Amino acid sequence: PSALAIWRRMRIPETDVFLSEVREKMEKQNQQDAHEGLRELLTHYPVVLLIGIGGVCATATMWYAPPFWTLTAVLWQLDPSDTLWVGTSCQLVAIAVTPVAGWFTDR
Repeated sequence: PSALAIWRRMRIPETDVFLSEVREKMEKQNQQDAHEGLRELLTHYPVVLLIGIGGVCATATMWYAPPFWTLTAVLWQLDPSDTLWVGTSCQLVAIAVTPVAGWFTDR
């Protein structure tokens, strides 16, 4: 699913206004180094940075909790084959929801 999303995103052309703004910014920042960009990120966009870090942590937690923690902590009384089906179902639901979540966030 992620390869398909990347392929689709790469086929969307950028607008002329965006490209001109990028060119202007590149000309202005041509003399700055990478540390300036990091400093700008940390000083001007701390909330956005925290949201990004939180999103990664939330995604990692959701990929770990349903298929592994649920099987070991909650479903210990089931047969191994049943817990395997539950884990596989969790992964299939996650795979099915990922393109929808990507579409929703790209809107």
